[in-house]
Amino acid sequence: MIMSFENNHSRDRSATCSSPKRNSASASARLSPRADHVKVNPMNRSDLNPAPNRARVWIASLLLSVSALGLPATPALAQGVVQSTGAAERIDITERVRALSQRIGVAACHVQAGSDVENFKKVATDAIAEFDRLMLGLAEGNPELGLPAKEEERKVLAGIRGVDLQWQTFAGQAKTLLDGSAPADGWDYVARQNLNLMHSTKYLVQEIINAYANPPELLQSHALTLDIVGRQRSLALQMAKEACGLANGNKVVGNSFRFAKTVRLFEASLNALANGFPAAGVITPPTPEIAAKMAEIQADWAAVKPDVEAAVTGVDPAASVELYKKLDAITTKFDEVTLMYVTASKSGI
Repeated sequence: MIMSFENNHSRDRSATCSSPKRNSASASARLSPRADHVKVNPMNRSDLNPAPNRARVWIASLLLSVSALGLPATPALAQGVVQSTGAAERIDITERVRALSQRIGVAACHVQAGSDVENFKKVATDAIAEFDRLMLGLAEGNPELGLPAKEEERKVLAGIRGVDLQWQTFAGQAKTLLDGSAPADGWDYVARQNLNLMHSTKYLVQEIINAYANPPELLQSHALTLDIVGRQRSLALQMAKEACGLANGNKVVGNSFRFAKTVRLFEASLNALANGFPAAGVITPPTPEIAAKMAEIQADWAAVKPDVEAAVTGVDPAASVELYKKLDAITTKFDEVTLMYVTASKSGI
């Protein structure tokens, strides 16, 4: 998978270490999201707009961890419609689960800050119920979700149990925040725990790709692209959550460095999806409808980016609520385009 929280697979390490003198390897290492030694000035808005060459290396480094799964880049599309085992749907649903963890996080932040409390309580309550529904579907099957049968892959089941273990603790603490019974450090715990929940969903997606990215049902390049496009929803909501933290002085929830990093990751991935990144296995939009939707999302992002840049140094709480609404609208469009990718992954084009 590609993300700011990617695993350092042994394949990545050996490839990097075996050629220490190669400029491409050193550049990738320097620009990797895990390279914490790279200094980013959170007050410098140019950090949100990397130069084109640097951006290409940045995107490539983001994609390394997915390539390390052993999935060769295959830009061709499947020919013909095959009997579905819910492979593409499983990736989409797990990415939806990941996004819900961030939706609950941003809602809890605004509840704690006293901003639009009743609305955000409902946002969190609905997200908790949907999280439970999706996780049950992944484990037991749900034809309405495109999951025809219960999960039987051993490693995928282990991943589901791992997410559920994190979820039970997280959901319990989130509910205490919503009903006002949380201890003084309750929000701090939930803020940290939602990161653990994100990590566990990342592992689950990896296991699903390993188990289900098999032609003819799901080409490996489609699995990779589905992972990226689905992950954009989490990043948009993570931005909203971190902006809330910045606006309300809650450094556990968001700080300028981490916020700028999330923005760069979202934007680099958006550009890769809109234009394709064949060298890393990201397909170009496979249908005119998907291309049009991606162009629409790019336009929406260009419109909201000034507000995002302003949030780097902190905005008032009311402005952070409005930013959430704008980023949530982008999340909704990513819901739509992800389903379009799911359909395209099944159809011969």
